[in-house]
Amino acid sequence: MVKAKQKKEGRRLPTVVKKARGTLRNDRVNKEEPEVDNSSSVPAPSPMLKTDEGKALWWRVSMQLQTWGLLYPVTYELVERYCMTYERIIKLEKMVGEVGEFVMTKQGIKKHPALAVINETFLQWFAIGRELGLPPVSKSKLIANAGSGNQGKNKNKTVSFRQK
Repeated sequence: MVKAKQKKEGRRLPTVVKKARGTLRNDRVNKEEPEVDNSSSVPAPSPMLKTDEGKALWWRVSMQLQTWGLLYPVTYELVERYCMTYERIIKLEKMVGEVGEFVMTKQGIKKHPALAVINETFLQWFAIGRELGLPPVSKSKLIANAGSGNQGKNKNKTVSFRQK
């Protein structure tokens, strides 16, 4: 008995994201995808973003999403959460960098508790990026340019993630 091929469940990427990634195939174009007017300008960063890195990332992500036609008022909160999560990663990395990756406890030497929080936060950050439609390569480019403080000036500059 031959089983029929089951339809893959999950959400489909918007056509503009597939075009931007270069993975759009004509046989997989969603003909029922709604057309949305996305001609509004990029809003100022949220007041919830406290660091220059977070604000710079806001501009980079927002401008990239607008280029792809995916920046809507309903996505502002998700972009804000993405940038806040990145700020948290930087803050925790600095804290671990100051005190070290290991701490002395009554039970002996242990890994710094912030390392577990960094790992969890990093997973959240990647999940939010996936919801926004950002592929990992785009994320690394956004981070490289966000760290330089330039909004869109260094488009060709890419840097891998920091390793400690």
